[in-house]
Amino acid sequence: MSIASRNDSAWVAEPASHIYLAAFIINIVLTAVVMLYLYGNFIGISTDPLYYFAVLLAVIEVLLVLASLTSFKKISEILHKPTIWHNVRNGAYSQVAYTFSFLLLLLPVDVVLKRVLLIQRIMNLSSQLPEPLIEILERQLQELFIDILVVLPFLLVALVFGYFMEKFYKVAFEELGEVTGIEEFKQAARWHGYGLI
Repeated sequence: MSIASRNDSAWVAEPASHIYLAAFIINIVLTAVVMLYLYGNFIGISTDPLYYFAVLLAVIEVLLVLASLTSFKKISEILHKPTIWHNVRNGAYSQVAYTFSFLLLLLPVDVVLKRVLLIQRIMNLSSQLPEPLIEILERQLQELFIDILVVLPFLLVALVFGYFMEKFYKVAFEELGEVTGIEEFKQAARWHGYGLI
């Protein structure tokens, strides 16, 4: 494609690049909120409002991603590059599945972390634990093992969808950056090349 046609096609792709950039920025904020949610128990802050805020941010991010699909489909048709549409669409669907499986993962992970904190507090009470505390400690350790088994399938699902999201987006944005010359798409391809989710 010539330089002139690249510049002509760039204006069509510009809105989609801004929508995607906004979704990416929300994802960064969401990651910070999730980290605060997971470690809030250890620093003594209330984590329940953080979970609802994380859900709100995730919904906004998903809505932005889904809203950008129409623009990406139009771009793909104008550029006669159906692979762009297929990769962006598959990446977006993987992102939706990843986001919600990750939000579901937060709940059992929070339970695991609270149980670890409780076990740590019991063990810090004394080097010679009385019999009732030893029984509580043993029960908490058994339940911690079960909780970890519950977390593993959620984690596996989130990792699989996250992997596919990265791969689809990287290919789509590399092609979009090359064809349109828009820097946001080139940067997005680099982000996904690093495996950022």
